Parts: sequence; structure tokens; C-alpha cells
Amino acid sequence: MTRLVAELSEASPEVHEWWPQYDIQFSHAGRKRLRHPRLGVITVSHVAERTEQTLVVYHLPGSTAPRAH
Repeated sequence: MTRLVAELSEASPEVHEWWPQYDIQFSHAGRKRLRHPRLGVITVSHVAERTEQTLVVYHLPGSTAPRAH
């Protein structure tokens, strides 16, 4: 992520100006509350096994995790 921000800041004066104004924290695991259109407000857990991972899978606690085929 650091490399991406550096590239964007170098390519865009706007990004270079506004990015430092925000306190961005990266989370590799935790819980999020989402508003689902059918289920209403739900709490899901998320985890990223490696910091370079870009896919995040949300999982409802107590539900069966999907299996890769």
C-alpha cells in the first residue's frame, strides 16, 4: 500500500496534497458492521493472512464458510 500511495502522490498533485491530511490505518483483521439490503445491520469478521493480500472475504460468525472449488 505504501508503494501505491507513493506512486499516486508522485503522479497527482491533488493526491500529494490531500493524502497526508488523513490518518489512514490499515487493518489486517477485525470486525465490521455492514448494512445488508436483506439482513439489515450485520457484524462480520475479516482477516488478511498477508499484508500484500488484496482480497478480503467477510464471514458471518456462526455460518458455514464457503469452500473453494
